[in-house]
Amino acid sequence: MGAAKAGIAFVPEDRLRQGVFRGLSLRANSVIASLQQWARGPFASASAERAAATRQIEKLSVRCRSVEQPIAELSGGNQQKVVLGRWLLTEPKVLILDEPTRGVDVGAKSEIHRLLRTAADGGCGVLMISSDLPEVLANSDRIIVFRNGRVAGQFDALTASAEGIASAAIPHDSGDWKEGERGGVSPPVSHEAASPRADATRLGRPIRLGSLWRPETALLAVVLLLAAWLGVGSEEFRLTDLATHASIWVVLGLAAACTILAGGIDISIGSLVGLSAAVTALILKSTLPEVVSIPLAVLAGVATGAIGGSLNAAISLAGRVHPIVVTLGTLTVFRGIVILLLSGKAMTGLPDAFGHLAVDPSSGFRGLILVAAVVVIVLAFWLRCCRSGRHVYAIGSSPSAARLCGVSQTRTWLLAFSVSGGLAGLTGVMTLAHTQQMQARLGAGWELSAIAIAVIGGVSITGGRGTVFGVVLGAILLRLVNSALVRWEIPDAQVDLFVGGMLLLAVLLDLVWRRRLAL
Repeated sequence: MGAAKAGIAFVPEDRLRQGVFRGLSLRANSVIASLQQWARGPFASASAERAAATRQIEKLSVRCRSVEQPIAELSGGNQQKVVLGRWLLTEPKVLILDEPTRGVDVGAKSEIHRLLRTAADGGCGVLMISSDLPEVLANSDRIIVFRNGRVAGQFDALTASAEGIASAAIPHDSGDWKEGERGGVSPPVSHEAASPRADATRLGRPIRLGSLWRPETALLAVVLLLAAWLGVGSEEFRLTDLATHASIWVVLGLAAACTILAGGIDISIGSLVGLSAAVTALILKSTLPEVVSIPLAVLAGVATGAIGGSLNAAISLAGRVHPIVVTLGTLTVFRGIVILLLSGKAMTGLPDAFGHLAVDPSSGFRGLILVAAVVVIVLAFWLRCCRSGRHVYAIGSSPSAARLCGVSQTRTWLLAFSVSGGLAGLTGVMTLAHTQQMQARLGAGWELSAIAIAVIGGVSITGGRGTVFGVVLGAILLRLVNSALVRWEIPDAQVDLFVGGMLLLAVLLDLVWRRRLAL
């Protein structure tokens, strides 16, 4: 991260693991290292990013349909040019490339050499590391050979010979031998002719079914069909009731999605819901006037969840332990605190004004729907239009590539887990306002449904891909399925069986999606 800020750019050898963000678009891959240039304060500018990415694509002759095309659909050579273009957009002082032309075709190799010469002529210091001896000889000003971690020879590219370089690189006796030796090659000097410029919208690879199909499209169709079937077959089915009950699960599903998008997971959010609701209920039962206790209780409930989420991230980062292990422990801790706060007893008799914030019987006001709508809008704006939200996708897609681009996993995880915990806390407040009673088991087992909503909604279980709209559809679908199970008189004990089955199906579909992109 410090190197990137100092103007040092690095194009790694392992393009798939440390170079591209396979779950993101061409535009996102192009500008991730230079987001600050195209942003207005903390807010990203999609139009500026699109213009910058388009210019770079044209300059590098990348063959693609558009800047919004997933980078996983491009050929290896075009992916490599996008990674190189990403760093050229930062206008680096020093550009280090490790095997920049490995696995690319001859045309792309020539283009890369031309781009490096242009960067060097512009005053950028270029260090190219390559084991391809002809490439070293044809594209160097000065050649340095390393063996066993030491300089074994230095050559002037104009007078160097393949035999001399090979003699310096190869050990002369068994004692000198050590695996992993490489030759170091300095800036390229060749002036190969550029290949004809490709149109930025020219098709580089055939259009596949996976390019046209999106999880949200299929989800929307299923939701509409199931809602129509339930509406026609029952007079008791009302969209307002569906939206009211789904609102709570929309917020909780988004809480789970925040951590999954960042490449983590939080299975303690059910216990965080209960803990936040318990703190809210205790303040509401205090002697403070309602005009003070209600807003204070709501803020305290949300803050409790945010603190719990940030604690999960901090422990995971400090101990270098996967968050699923950490949250497995905090799940029990948070639930134990709830039992201590309530002394094992239910809490009722909450202020009527607090309940009317959720649903007001006299006016028909549905505060739960309003709160969920605000959360959806704010979270969608954050993830799409803020640099920190874009970093969440980058970390989830490829932590190693994001780190090379200067994205801090520590800051990103602390923010993502805090937002997730805050949304879990808000879920507890909303549930408490809707039910008007607090029990020690509130939120128990809800983490399964929350994760299922996120994954069914199109959030990749491996992180880095998913939308807020998809999670909303996942929450609505889950409520519709519950209504259908009630109509079919399925016992409540078997509901988890259906939810788990839907979760497994969503994971399998995500696996098929990722494999299709890899083809």
